[in-house]
Amino acid sequence: VLSAALFFGLIRPWANWSERIGTDFTSNLNRISQLQDSISYLNQQLSTSNSEVVFGDVMRANDMGLARAQIQASLDDLAVSHNIRFRTISPINSPKIDQFQSLAFRIETETDLASLRDFLSSLEQAKPMILVETGSLRRLSRSSSEVLQPMLNVQLDVFAPIILEDEALP
Repeated sequence: VLSAALFFGLIRPWANWSERIGTDFTSNLNRISQLQDSISYLNQQLSTSNSEVVFGDVMRANDMGLARAQIQASLDDLAVSHNIRFRTISPINSPKIDQFQSLAFRIETETDLASLRDFLSSLEQAKPMILVETGSLRRLSRSSSEVLQPMLNVQLDVFAPIILEDEALP
């Protein structure tokens, strides 16, 4: 009777607990293995897609003068399509970007908030890639009952990474 009580009271619960822990441990090891496989797959996809997106969207040109003209034309076309007229667009120092040349411009304009929003949205999707480095907005105090959106003084520093064709990446 004492051995049966000892078996059912101590040994059997401990054996069940030990078996459950072993099963949980094996299940967790399998889950960890699955997660590591998923992480490896996602890292592979990320590196593949990043190189396709980044290098595919970068402007390619034969010389920097041609690239400068193309970027200015692209910016102007985007602005005109959103009823924006640049007051100035001038070259500024370009940021250093690994593996790329770059050209940067300071854009100044006055526009309403809706047009600016649409312009920035289009700029975000622009191909070749044009990036906004910094921006400054200041609300203008002009009051007109005809204007529903606030008028803004806008200054944007934008840049475009460039691959010169003689330096083209493989």
